[in-house]
Amino acid sequence: MSDDITVREAIAKIVTNVEKGTHCPCCGQFAKAYRRRIRGNHARFLFDVARLSTEESPWVHYKSCYFAGRDYAYLSHYGLAETKPREGLWKITAQGIAFISGKARIPAWILVFNNHVVARADRDDEQIDIRACLSSGGFDYDELMYGQGS
Repeated sequence: MSDDITVREAIAKIVTNVEKGTHCPCCGQFAKAYRRRIRGNHARFLFDVARLSTEESPWVHYKSCYFAGRDYAYLSHYGLAETKPREGLWKITAQGIAFISGKARIPAWILVFNNHVVARADRDDEQIDIRACLSSGGFDYDELMYGQGS
């Protein structure tokens, strides 16, 4: 820690180095942004939220859905679902419906710092659709949409 640095200089140091990680010159805390990607298991979880929700009861408990790990929480950072985290409840958003219906593409990655999105893929070649997303996890879109599911 340094007494010879302004807050503005400290912020600049953190922002400049946040992707590789750095220690805050004011408090010494390690600060790092993490690149997160939507994977097949996330999309599969989203399918279940959509399938299990109803107009009368749009919120679905995560235990009723397929999940592998707990990183499905990033769906809220993508705007694909909303959550009531202390209750374990999830609801698909209009963007989430558009994504699983094949009508929208989303950024292939987001950069998360302190539980907030600070950057996202914005080039066309860095966008992903539902089919590519599901196939990365070994899931078949047509089977999920029209078959019995995986």
